[in-house]
Amino acid sequence: MDSSTSWMPRRIVIVEEQLWGVTSHHIEYLQDLMDFAQTEGCEVTVLCNRRAGHEVVTRLHAKPVLSGVSNSSLQHLHGRVAKQFATIYGAVRNAWIILRELRSQSRVDLIVVPTAWYPHLLSIIPAAVINRRKANALVMQFLCQWNTKSRKSSRQLAFVRRLMLFLQRLHPKVTYVTQTELARGDLAGGDGPRVQYAPDVAHPIKGQMKRQVKQGNEPLAFGFLGFARYEQGSDVLLDALRLLFSRCPKVNAEFHIFWPTGGFITPDGLWVEPGSQFGDNVKFYGSIVPRTEYLALLGQLDWVLLPYRVHPYAKRSSQVAIDAAIRGIPAIYTVGTWQELTFSNFGAGLGVEDGKPQELAAAIEEACNNNASYQRLASEKAPVARHAFSPEAFWRAVVNSEPDIASEKR
Repeated sequence: MDSSTSWMPRRIVIVEEQLWGVTSHHIEYLQDLMDFAQTEGCEVTVLCNRRAGHEVVTRLHAKPVLSGVSNSSLQHLHGRVAKQFATIYGAVRNAWIILRELRSQSRVDLIVVPTAWYPHLLSIIPAAVINRRKANALVMQFLCQWNTKSRKSSRQLAFVRRLMLFLQRLHPKVTYVTQTELARGDLAGGDGPRVQYAPDVAHPIKGQMKRQVKQGNEPLAFGFLGFARYEQGSDVLLDALRLLFSRCPKVNAEFHIFWPTGGFITPDGLWVEPGSQFGDNVKFYGSIVPRTEYLALLGQLDWVLLPYRVHPYAKRSSQVAIDAAIRGIPAIYTVGTWQELTFSNFGAGLGVEDGKPQELAAAIEEACNNNASYQRLASEKAPVARHAFSPEAFWRAVVNSEPDIASEKR
C-alpha cells in the first residue's frame, strides 16, 4: 500500500518491557498489530526487554534494550525489596533508553506503550519534556491490574492518575486507553485524566472461516484454553467436570484443557491440580501451546469454557474470548464478567454464576442438548466480532482519538 495515502502514522515506536519470551501473549499481540501497521506502509520499531530471546528479537526485529519494571518481567528476582529496587532502577534506565531512541530518529509520529502502569509513566515523562517535538503523539494502554476494594491498590491507582494528569499537561497529544469500559471508568475517576476505549485484538482469521455444526453422535469439543489459575476458575472447572461425569458418565463430549503449571493454591489454602481421576475424553495440555497449535485447536472446538472469576475479569478482556467470538464459537462464561458482554453483543453462549461448579456442569449439559441453536447464533454474529476486535479497529481507535497524529507525518 502507498504510505502517502495511508491514514496511519508513518513512524511508530512500540515500547514493551514485558516482551521477553514466547510464552506470554505479548509477542502474538504485538505481531498482529505490527503486521497490520506494516501493510499500511508504517515503519515500526519495537523496544523490548533486554532479556528477550533470539526468537522474539528475530520475529519482531525488536531491540532488546529495556529493563523489566513489572511483576511479570521481574519474576526472576526474589524478595520485595529487590523487585522494588529493580522497578525504580528500570524506570530511570528506560527513560534514558527512550530518549536515546528518539534522538536517533528524525521524528517519531507515535509512541505506543501497550502495557502501562506507573513505572512506564515515569519512563515516558522525560521524553515528553526533553524531546517533545520528536514524539508527535503518545498512546499508553492500561490493562486492569487494580482492585478498587483494596486500600493499597486504590492508593496506587490514585498515584497513577496523578502521573497521568501530569503527563497530559506536559504533552498536548497524550492518549490513554483501556480495553474495557469499566476499566476506563476506574482509571478516569471523577475528575481524573482523559481515558478512552480501544478494543482488545483477536488473532486475525486468514481466508474464509468455515465451521460445520456437528450432527448425530459426534462428540462436542469443549476447550479451556487459558492458564491454570484461580482467577480463571480452573478449580471450578475441575469440580464441574467431576459433577458432570458423576451425573452423566457417558456424556457425548470431549474436553481440551490447558494446564501448563503443576498446580496452584487457592485463597483458602487448597492445592489444585488435575490428578488422574479423569477419563480419556479429558485431555490436559501440560506445556505452553504455540500460537499455530492453539489456533488450530481453537478451530476444532465447538465451545469454549470461561469460568473466570468476577474479580478481576469484570473489567478485563480475554484473548480466548475474542478469538472464539470472531470464529463463531459459543462460550460458557461467568455472569458479571466482561466476557458476558462480549458474547451478549458479539456471540452466543450461556452464563453461570461465579464459582458455582454445579451451574457450570449444568451449562455443559445444556450446550450438548441444544448445540445447533447456539452455533447458528454465534456464526451470525461472528462477522461483527471480527471487525470489532481487529488490529484495524485498535489502530483506528488510537489514531482517531487524536486527529493530528497522522497529519504531520509526511
